[in-house]
Amino acid sequence: MTNIEPLGGLVLVKEIQEQDTQTASGLILTASAMESQLSRGEIIKIGPGERDQNGIIHPLPLNIGDIVIYNSI
Repeated sequence: MTNIEPLGGLVLVKEIQEQDTQTASGLILTASAMESQLSRGEIIKIGPGERDQNGIIHPLPLNIGDIVIYNSI
């Protein structure tokens, strides 16, 4: 998995299987959010960022190791 390099504004996320009702930052997840298709994961790799109309790359405001909540469809 270490050979995968995200492009642009994409990130590589490793899913976290355990389900807590509260995030590390203190955000409490509602029952409906727990039952929906939301998943938690840890960021493993981050792409270089997205280019604007002038070709300037804007890095994502994320760090490796951050925990994110995403929709797993």
